[in-house]
Amino acid sequence: MHTKSAFNTLKTMAKQNYKKLIITFGLVLLENLLILAYPLIAGFAINKIIQGDIKSAMIYAIMAFVFWGVGALRRMIDTMVFTKIYTSLVTKVITNQRNTDDFDASITTAHVALSREFIKFFEEHLPMFFTSVISIIGACFMLLVLEIYVGVACVLVLVIVFANIKKFSKINEELFNRLNSRMERDVDVITASSEYQIARHYAFTSLLRISISNKEAFGYFIHGIFAFFIFSVAIISLCLGEIDAGHIYAVFSYSYSFMISLDDTPTIVQKYSQLKDIGTRVDTNDNNYVI
Repeated sequence: MHTKSAFNTLKTMAKQNYKKLIITFGLVLLENLLILAYPLIAGFAINKIIQGDIKSAMIYAIMAFVFWGVGALRRMIDTMVFTKIYTSLVTKVITNQRNTDDFDASITTAHVALSREFIKFFEEHLPMFFTSVISIIGACFMLLVLEIYVGVACVLVLVIVFANIKKFSKINEELFNRLNSRMERDVDVITASSEYQIARHYAFTSLLRISISNKEAFGYFIHGIFAFFIFSVAIISLCLGEIDAGHIYAVFSYSYSFMISLDDTPTIVQKYSQLKDIGTRVDTNDNNYVI
C-alpha cells in the first residue's frame, strides 16, 4: 500500500508521460546551455566590435536568433503536453474521490483546484529548478576560471543557502498545511456559514497567505545581502587586475546569472512545500491504491 506523497505523485506522472517530458525538458536544457554560453559570446562580440570586426561580432546576433527560436518552440510544446497531463490527472482525482465512502463534494472541489499545482510544478517550477541548477553550477565554474575570488565567494554563498534550506522548508510546510486545510472548507463556509463566519474564515486565510509571502520576501532580502557581497568582491577583483571590456562583461554577467538563479530558490522551496502537503490530501492513483 503506497502512501500519499508529492514525490510519489510527481514520479508517477513522470513515468506515465516520460516521452513528452523528455522532449520538453530537452528543449529546456538546450535553452539553458545557450544562456550559459551567452556571457562568453557577448564578451567576445564586445571585443570584436571594439576592434571593428563586424563579421566575427555577428555571432552574437546569430546566437540571439537561435535562443528565441528554441524558446518559442518549447513554449508551444509546453502548452500541448501539460494541458493533456492535467486532463488525465483531474479525471483520476474526481473518480477516486467519488469512489470513497466519505465522499464530500466540497473537499473534492478543493482537491481538483489543488491538483492543478502538480501541473504548474512540472510546467513552471521544475524548468525553473532545472534552469537554476544549471545556471548556478555553470556560473560558479566559469567564475572560478575567469575570476577565482568571485567564484569562491559564490561557492561560500551556496554553502550558506543550502545549510538553511531545510529549516526554511519546514516553516513553509507548516503554513501550507494550515492554508490547504482552510481551502478544503471553502465550499462549506460559502454555503452554510453566517457573514461573520465567512469574514473570519477568509481573514485567517489571508493572514496565512501573507505569512507565506513574508517568508519568501525575507528570503529575497537575504539574497540581496549575498548580491552585495558577490558584486563587491567582483568589483575589487576586477579593479586590481588588467582586463579588457569583454572580460568585465563576462564576469558581471555570470555573477548576475548566479544571483538571479539563486533568487529562484525561495520560490522553488515554497512550491515544493506546498506540493508536499497537497500530496497527502489528493489521490491521483489509477488502481485503488494511493500514489
